[in-house]
Amino acid sequence: MTAASGIAAARARLSDPARRTRPLAAFHGERPIAPAWYRAAMAEPVEERWVDVEGAAIELLCWGDVGKPGLLLVHGSSAHARWWGPVAPMLARNYRVASFSWSGTGRSDRRPRYAVAQTAREAWAAMHAAGLFAADARPVIACHSFGSKAGALLAAEHGDRLNGAIFVDSLLLADEMRPPEGLYRERRYDGLVDALARFRFAPDQGAGHPYIADDIARAALREDDAGWTWRFDPDLFQRLDFESGWNEIAQAACSLAFLRGEESLVLVDADVEAQRRQAPPGSIFLDIPGAGHHVMVDQPHALVAALRALVEGWRAEQTPVHGPASEEEAR
Repeated sequence: MTAASGIAAARARLSDPARRTRPLAAFHGERPIAPAWYRAAMAEPVEERWVDVEGAAIELLCWGDVGKPGLLLVHGSSAHARWWGPVAPMLARNYRVASFSWSGTGRSDRRPRYAVAQTAREAWAAMHAAGLFAADARPVIACHSFGSKAGALLAAEHGDRLNGAIFVDSLLLADEMRPPEGLYRERRYDGLVDALARFRFAPDQGAGHPYIADDIARAALREDDAGWTWRFDPDLFQRLDFESGWNEIAQAACSLAFLRGEESLVLVDADVEAQRRQAPPGSIFLDIPGAGHHVMVDQPHALVAALRALVEGWRAEQTPVHGPASEEEAR
């Protein structure tokens, strides 16, 4: 299969009406039973704050102590900061971890227009607001799916301030790979139980660990006078100034790693081979066994192990550096 046909197949899977797995419907609004490790991770303290970026309030979550090596987690399309679920608190044992919701997603403000480059600027601002530059080591960014496009822009523009960028089942392709028309639209539900029952992944897959999917779904919903609906702006991709991030892969000024879910419905082998050719020499490519596209839901422990190994490897290789001394320098 060529890279072009891989992209076409991914688009078909995203829009196929026959693929409509509802992973939480069987629970009828009840929370799935979660194991002790998950409950312990989710009980870890998290700082909830906001950072203003170009007139929009951006939701920012932080775990771990300032002064530990910094790690920013960037979510994918129509997701939110809490998609990183137990991954963030498990990583916080060793790192200062931050996750943010792009404008138009999660609890962040919506905008009249969006841009991949603007998401990259939001990520950069979140890193400084979270104190990720307080350590001797440069911070690392880890980006999932569509969020990898903004991550690629950061790796090219600010790579000299980073130890590395990790792309998790990334949609970094030469093609635009926009979501199909009508995939995201405003939907209304009479109650929370109905809304949870309608939750599904895009591309379609099972629940992975349903207790993780349940927390993701609950954090993605809001109630207003008209009922329950999803928090993300359904018009985001219709009002998005697109940048693929493809050229920026080759221009990256920091180390790169590409993690693919071994059972991903998005990236075919030809896509990965194209990424290998485009990425700088020495870039790392790994598959996560037993994971689909949503790696943090399917294999959170394996993802944590892979992220730790990459961060520690890059720390051992690179010279420590402090971040900007002031907010003015950060800009």
